[in-house]
Amino acid sequence: MQLPELSGKSILSVAHFELLGALRVPFFEVQSTVINLDGGIPFFAERLVFRKSTPTTQSFPVEIELEESDVVLETILRFTYPLPEPVLLDLDDVCDAYQAATKYQLLKAMQALRRTFLAPRFVDSEPVRVYAIAKRFDMEEVAEIAAKQAMKFPPIWPDCEEFKDMSAQDYHALISMHRARGRAASACLDDPQLKEILRECSSCANSRRFWWKRYVEKARPMLMEAPTSDIICRAGFVAEMVDAVPCRYCCEMTNTLA
Repeated sequence: MQLPELSGKSILSVAHFELLGALRVPFFEVQSTVINLDGGIPFFAERLVFRKSTPTTQSFPVEIELEESDVVLETILRFTYPLPEPVLLDLDDVCDAYQAATKYQLLKAMQALRRTFLAPRFVDSEPVRVYAIAKRFDMEEVAEIAAKQAMKFPPIWPDCEEFKDMSAQDYHALISMHRARGRAASACLDDPQLKEILRECSSCANSRRFWWKRYVEKARPMLMEAPTSDIICRAGFVAEMVDAVPCRYCCEMTNTLA
C-alpha cells in the first residue's frame, strides 16, 4: 500500500498501513500508523495524543491540521524517533521546536532540545536570550547555566524579542546577579594573599606593586562590567603592564606571571 502524499504545510497525515500490521502500534483505535510530512521521511508513530480519537469507521488516510509548520514537526519527530537528529543553527528554530514538543508532550524531543539550548553556538553567544527563553518555559537548569554565561558580558544587552515574555522579576534577578558577581570579582583584587606574590625586587628595591597598581586600575572596572570574563588573565592584557615597568628584572618577572 503506497503512502499518501501530502499537499500543503501544517498537515499531519495518518495512514493505515496494512503492511505494518504486525507492528501493532496503537494510535487510539488505529493499530498501525505512519506520519508522513510533505517531502519528508515517514515516521512510524508509537503514540500520538490528540484531544479527539480517530473513529474506526473513518476511511484512510486521515488528515489532521496542525498549527506548526512542516519544519517544526519534522524537527521534533526526528528528535523523538531513531533518525539522525537535526542540526539547528537558529535559536528561533530551537524555541519553536521546543514549544511544539511541550505542546504535544514529546518528552524525548524536549530533553534533546534542552541540550540544544546549551550548545556553545547559542548559550555562549546569546546567553541572555537563552535565559529569557528558559524562564518562559520553566527550564530552570538551562536558565541557571545561561545566567552564568551572561556574567562574561557587560549588562548592555540587546532588546531581544524574548524579553516580552520574561517577567520583570526574572530580569531583575539577572541584573542583581550580575552586580553581585561584579562586586565579588572586584573584591578578589584586594585579597591579602596576593601580597605573597608581590614581593620586593632584588634589583631595584622596588616591588611588583609598581605594575600591580596599574593592573588593578584597569582590571577592576572590567570585572565590574564582565565579572567572569577571562580577559584580565590573558597574556596580552598582562603584557600591557610590562611597558610601564622601568626595571628589567621586574619586567622579566612580570612576564613570568603573564
